[in-house]
Amino acid sequence: PQNMIFKQRVYTGKGFTEYAVQEGDTLYSIAEKFGIPEELLIEVNGLRSVELEEGQILQIYNNH
Repeated sequence: PQNMIFKQRVYTGKGFTEYAVQEGDTLYSIAEKFGIPEELLIEVNGLRSVELEEGQILQIYNNH
């Protein structure tokens, strides 16, 4: 079953997490929140820029 935490807009599925970027989020802050390197966020999501838009969905692989 999926866990849904609407307040943080985090949706956890099997093997990955989808995170909706919030106002003020940066790659660094999201990486810190999930305990992963910024480079992994960039690579997994095919990002060409470090600028994020509110509501943008990022794939974050669960590391545990």
